[in-house]
Amino acid sequence: KNLQVTRLPRLNPHVLGTVYFRHTPISVIDMRSLLGISGSPPNKETQLLLVMEFNRRINGFVIDSVLGIRRVTWENFVPLDTCIDQGEQKSVTGTIAIEDRLVMILEMEQLMARIDPSSAFVNTKETPEAYKKNREDISIVYAEDSPLIRNFTIHKLKEAGFRTILTFSTGAQALEHIMSTDTEEIDIILSDIEMPEM
Repeated sequence: KNLQVTRLPRLNPHVLGTVYFRHTPISVIDMRSLLGISGSPPNKETQLLLVMEFNRRINGFVIDSVLGIRRVTWENFVPLDTCIDQGEQKSVTGTIAIEDRLVMILEMEQLMARIDPSSAFVNTKETPEAYKKNREDISIVYAEDSPLIRNFTIHKLKEAGFRTILTFSTGAQALEHIMSTDTEEIDIILSDIEMPEM
């Protein structure tokens, strides 16, 4: 069904406007624009509005079509090759192979930060000196697949006085390191709940 999109003043260039969804106004985001895909959609008549909740916010994403819906697991996830430089604003975090297709997994934290910078992590004021004692001697193993969250957290840990932080982008890499290391050498294990390869 055709939705009436209401245009609002001074919108982010990726936001088309707002629509009512289940009696609640939600932002309508142009996914082609957000991903930097130029040109017109193949068929405007078949475009869909994908409504999803992400980080407690509900948004609608205008997409070209749906080719299928599959249940996948983190075991199938392959992090993006580090030699593929996407610049500071990464759009893709990894891939999953489904039959003869390679499906790109979007870095939603980074994409949503382009729409609403307030949803991204922001620096808070400096940690008081009294809380920094002996932190440089603490060893941290940190597992996080999102580069945006990982870089922010590392920055905040270093700002708080921690110096020894070993990072991993998959759960399997972190676990392999932990299992091969003397546990007395690791003081803190910090991990995302859902991780690739685990």
